[in-house]
Amino acid sequence: MTCCEDKVTGTDWKFLVNRPDFRNPVQGVWNNCTFVAALTSICWVNPKFIKKLTDPPVDSYTITLHEEITGNRPAVSIKPSLCVVDHNASPLSFCGSKHNQFYTTKEVWPAMYEKAYAKFCFYKKNKTLVPYEKLSDPKFWPIDANGNFISPCSLSHEEWGGDPVTAMLRISGCSAFSNYCFTPDKEGFPKRDSPTKWNYPNPPCTCTGTTDIGNFLKTCLSSRGKTTRPTAAWTYPKEKGLNSDGVEVRYVPDGCTYSLSGIQKNHSYSILGIHEPGDGKQYIVLRNPCGVDPSDSDILAKIYTGNTAWTPDNSYYKFCTRGINPTADGPGLPGAYTISLSDQDGVFGLLASEFTNYFQGFGWLQP
Repeated sequence: MTCCEDKVTGTDWKFLVNRPDFRNPVQGVWNNCTFVAALTSICWVNPKFIKKLTDPPVDSYTITLHEEITGNRPAVSIKPSLCVVDHNASPLSFCGSKHNQFYTTKEVWPAMYEKAYAKFCFYKKNKTLVPYEKLSDPKFWPIDANGNFISPCSLSHEEWGGDPVTAMLRISGCSAFSNYCFTPDKEGFPKRDSPTKWNYPNPPCTCTGTTDIGNFLKTCLSSRGKTTRPTAAWTYPKEKGLNSDGVEVRYVPDGCTYSLSGIQKNHSYSILGIHEPGDGKQYIVLRNPCGVDPSDSDILAKIYTGNTAWTPDNSYYKFCTRGINPTADGPGLPGAYTISLSDQDGVFGLLASEFTNYFQGFGWLQP
């Protein structure tokens, strides 16, 4: 395989410089928003999880991923090559950084995790094509019948994991909990006579009984505005279509309209916390893995556009005892972030009352 030598090789490339930033992973052209949102959510809650490996780089790094098997999830050691899989592709074809940090500081950790995860997904898809023993060979990549390297573009949304909770589970080895906004019908879409509130079976803390999404996130999954457990959500796969009886039905709530410049359908987002600017409104802070803020006129009235910075406290997190750099409970980095919700970096605040109109489900990693 030919490496994209002008982009990812050379002795000045490093796995990580200083500390990982949750905005480093940005989705490229591959259909892997589930993975990028998952990696962002984990990095946001516990940046120590992104293990600092040998610098300067050698031919490969070892990334640990996990099979999603009930109970203790077996670790799989994978060595991704420093090469870009598609050597004719632009730098945007792989996971980079929105703030040019990926190119100016030459950090490869988002791309390396992405290559390892892609290799893992090929292994899950076809274990004859990618035998287990080949996962630790950095020079191995699956090839087709004509001897050509298979691009990760061939992996479907489902083969990348299907939802960000599955991806977080594979990256961390933790257990996971997910929930749906509506009771799905036999085709997996919400029944139209379902309540618009979320029903929480056995919430993992003392806030049992709440069905309000904003207060649930604030009370159960956050501390001082910031999620303390990696949390992510996903939108409905489509707005309308034909049901099994051939009748066109609307699958999403009436208040939902998706667009590429607004909130996207069939897309995953990281949940970062809660913003309460003092005007009586509550916003769920999300991060689009594409690194782009919503700009569609239909959504602007539903997102935070004020000047009050979001200042979540970063002093505490909960994380499972498996995976790289495991920590059950522990302090985060000292002090609070100051994050603008208008920086065009993919981080934005959506009115909590609008969340159930756009998102089909969400989930988090159990500590």
